[in-house]
Amino acid sequence: GIKRPVMHEYAGSSQLAQEEPITTGAVTLYSAAVAVEITRVVIANTGATGRQFRLFHDDDGAVYSTSTALFYDVSVAPNTTIFLDADVLGGGIPVGPTGTIGARSPATAALTFTLYGIPRGSR
Repeated sequence: GIKRPVMHEYAGSSQLAQEEPITTGAVTLYSAAVAVEITRVVIANTGATGRQFRLFHDDDGAVYSTSTALFYDVSVAPNTTIFLDADVLGGGIPVGPTGTIGARSPATAALTFTLYGIPRGSR
């Protein structure tokens, strides 16, 4: 099934990253070169079994642990897409010029992560 969120009408965002990790360890999905705001994260489980994911934000490096976790062991049903959206203008994930967004899936090639965002200050 697809959970469809309400689309927000504020500043148009663009795809910043898309990754289907092929390892069970945490990987960097996005490394910022300039300050951005992540406005949407889409996680698609393309497999026939449920999977869990972890999503991390480290604004001064790429350390992915419980101390940088935004979502931890969240379940995604088989053949399901979930959307993590900013609720309000400026309510996304602010990533600085040396920051990263990382993710972990316990199974290889099970989940696809797509990040959308805008440069900070462009609203």
